[in-house]
Amino acid sequence: MSNSPSFQELENARLAQVRWYLLRTLNRYPGRPRAESTLAFDLIEAQLSCTESELRGELDYLEGLEYVEYEADGLDRRTYKITVPGRDYASYVSKEIPGIPRPPVL
Repeated sequence: MSNSPSFQELENARLAQVRWYLLRTLNRYPGRPRAESTLAFDLIEAQLSCTESELRGELDYLEGLEYVEYEADGLDRRTYKITVPGRDYASYVSKEIPGIPRPPVL
């Protein structure tokens, strides 16, 4: 039996890292919407791989937690901004939740 993580564990960890990075990125621009395409570019710059559908899914997950909100135009292009609970989480003010692990504060 191997002690190495399974593919599903690695995939879950990767998507959790994407969620955390999205929150931290949006927290740098509070009150200013960021286009979904810009967030995708931000992830590429951070060397985090994510498909368009994964990105939309993770942003929908964060929206379900009320950590981000979005506006869509008639062409289904979305812009996102962080909410107060999202800022609190990204700033380590609120309690950690499963699914979005935060790096320890040094």
